[in-house]
Amino acid sequence: MGVLVNTKNASNDLVFKDACKFRANILRLAFTKFSEDLFKELSGKNINHNDNLTINRAILMTCVARSFKDMEASRITHDNYGALDKYRETAYMIKWIIKLRPITTTTTMSVFTTANETFAVEVLLVLLRLKREDVSQAFLESFTYGLRHFDFSEGLIMPICLLLSEHMALKKAINKALSESRE
Repeated sequence: MGVLVNTKNASNDLVFKDACKFRANILRLAFTKFSEDLFKELSGKNINHNDNLTINRAILMTCVARSFKDMEASRITHDNYGALDKYRETAYMIKWIIKLRPITTTTTMSVFTTANETFAVEVLLVLLRLKREDVSQAFLESFTYGLRHFDFSEGLIMPICLLLSEHMALKKAINKALSESRE
């Protein structure tokens, strides 16, 4: 699977390819963080995750390309809702990660069975610029479980991203106001 580009303009093709490469690099960084976090979790259990977990870069690039194509189709169909693009992009990226499953494992150990779903949650955090420690563990686990066992469309994932982001912004504002009132 390669990056699919169907525009009729060569300069648009280059912009599209550059945008895909940029986003894929961000996702590779997210994979590195995800892998490091998993390593920390498994270090006390004598499990070497490096032998069991890999990311297929071609599939990852296809996830990125398809999410951008979906976003473009969505912009044409629904007009351009610029304020929602961040949530729309996150939703499409998660959709394609779950569908195409770029992370492969060589084991059936339970800690690796949700690797793609856990990676999708990491991508959500990266694209929405949220810190894992600020988001409730219950949400992260429930969302990962939902991605694994239910068919979440981008139409459902997008408002979840929006609500999570707004919730975190409100939580931050309340904490700031509380700390200022104590001073």
